[in-house]
Amino acid sequence: MHITVDQHHIIHTTELTERIMQDSSAVEKLVEPIHEKVTQMTGDSAYDTNPTYHTLAQHFPSADIVISPQKDAVAHNHNQFYRKRNILEIEYHGRMEWQKRRNYGRRNNSELAIQRYKRTLGNKLHAREFKRQKQEVIIGCSILNKMMCISLEQIHLNS
Repeated sequence: MHITVDQHHIIHTTELTERIMQDSSAVEKLVEPIHEKVTQMTGDSAYDTNPTYHTLAQHFPSADIVISPQKDAVAHNHNQFYRKRNILEIEYHGRMEWQKRRNYGRRNNSELAIQRYKRTLGNKLHAREFKRQKQEVIIGCSILNKMMCISLEQIHLNS
């Protein structure tokens, strides 16, 4: 399950892929429906491919793309600009300092959303057919979003 999450922990898009699919293959379907202005896209090293960077840069030209390079990544001239920048900054500053400088901790919003999904709705999908599993994930994310909106409303009412 792949998701896009904003700074308020709202899930905007979700894509369920089969196990044999690479994580980066889901990126186009995840970002296509997003039309809001995005200032930063953050992802883990499973998304560290030039095609992912190109897709994100095409959809969000003014966004900072912060994807953790794989440990063996090397800066080449054929790398997309942000990918090469991330690799070089990690080589120069170290991975932990790069994470601080680039606000890489924002990626935790998506990890937290996955945790909320599993704790609230369970670790397993109930549908047997893949098409129905996709629908189940969409419904599950809608439920989580509704819960998050109610929670945010309560916070605003109490403050």
